[in-house]
Amino acid sequence: MRNDGSGFAVHDLGAVARPLTGGADALGGMADRHPEAPDAGASSAGIAAALSSIATAASGIVRSAVVAVARVEAGAQSYVDIDEAGGELFGGVL
Repeated sequence: MRNDGSGFAVHDLGAVARPLTGGADALGGMADRHPEAPDAGASSAGIAAALSSIATAASGIVRSAVVAVARVEAGAQSYVDIDEAGGELFGGVL
């Protein structure tokens, strides 16, 4: 898709999606590489709860990034579809 003079080209949306995908992949890949729970004596239960909260938050970040990527990709496709439909209305001249 070419730049229409507005300074925007549809491939620019890929520049938004790539870091989101990379970040989600990196965070998701950490799930299997967790350290053993530390022995914090009487504080062990509190430390375990804090680590669990951090893992839950990271999981939410990954899910949100995946949703954001899907929305960016859908937006890019919608832009292309609308642009092509508009071009057809004008005999393919855009």
